[in-house]
Amino acid sequence: MNFKIDKKDLYQSLNVIVNACASSNTMPILKGLKLEANKEKGIHLMGTNLEIGIENWIPAEIKKEGEIVLPAVQLKNIVRELSDEKIEFTADLEKYRAEVNCENSDFFINGFNPEEYPELPDVSIPIELEMPAGKLKRIIDEVKFSISSDQSQPVLTGILMVIENEKTRMVATNKYRLAYTKVDNENNIEEKLDVIIPGITVKELSNLLPEEGTVKIKVNDNYISFNFNDIMVVSRLIEGDFPNYEQVIPDKRKSRIIVKKDYLQSAVKRASLIARNDSNIVNLKSMDNKLVIESESSDIGSAHEEVPIQLEGENHKISIDASYLLDVLNVLEGEIYLDLIGALNPFVIRKKEKENEDYIYLIMPIRPGNQENE
Repeated sequence: MNFKIDKKDLYQSLNVIVNACASSNTMPILKGLKLEANKEKGIHLMGTNLEIGIENWIPAEIKKEGEIVLPAVQLKNIVRELSDEKIEFTADLEKYRAEVNCENSDFFINGFNPEEYPELPDVSIPIELEMPAGKLKRIIDEVKFSISSDQSQPVLTGILMVIENEKTRMVATNKYRLAYTKVDNENNIEEKLDVIIPGITVKELSNLLPEEGTVKIKVNDNYISFNFNDIMVVSRLIEGDFPNYEQVIPDKRKSRIIVKKDYLQSAVKRASLIARNDSNIVNLKSMDNKLVIESESSDIGSAHEEVPIQLEGENHKISIDASYLLDVLNVLEGEIYLDLIGALNPFVIRKKEKENEDYIYLIMPIRPGNQENE
């Protein structure tokens, strides 16, 4: 096995693949990535930890074909430190040993038998759709921060993706907040499918997805795959029933606040400088044409902010976790709606420029004497 490749191309691909390789596992080979040289297609890199798998094709000057498994992190670290010149890669496929040469640098790396490396699952269809990459990235970013880290409830550690007819929905919740988004499909889907995609997968997709181009998505009962820009991400799905999120979304409101996102974000950031030193609670109170934001710490002091608003309905006050509010403000733009029912009811945030049902974010209020949020 022998080929030459641009350092930049190889390093970029290694940065993508290494995130799918196991960091700790009883199978040492899963800490490696599979590298294949094919004269017609180029270099194929593939990594998996059996939950998520990523593969990528990149161009190279291939003199001799072959495949080998090499330790992913060590290979990436070596390539990173090489000079920005062509890298020559040679492998002894009988001894599973590779040589990496670049200018005056020469490394030998011990690897594994590629026949022992697991293949990525073939995601057979029943459902296949296409979506603009930028749109998929956006809806992932709009909900991913609501994923739970509580491993005792596996279904909450992922995103619910509902594909049906002309719409795709994504939902994430940790019981204290919920994010919901809905977009149009590029092609009609005859069969409805509900799947739960692991959080680690959607976060990788958020990092990898480009703003331009198209993503081809294939889904079956056990796996989902995303194919774009010569990269394929395959993930095992989470088994179980996602909570009935529709029943917690309020169908009425007593007040609606229209506010500029930037004004609100800046004020909450400043108030949270005090809040984070205690319970991270901010108190919101509408007063006709302004929203008062206050926080207090017994050790540090207090903060008071005022933001101009338009108010429809009666004045309200509510206490919420500042970080939960800042998370959603990081992904919204322009003017937004804040819908309130009462101090003990969910605090609802919606996009103003879209239909209400396209994006909904709920934060459960902090009840007096109850500061236990995830």
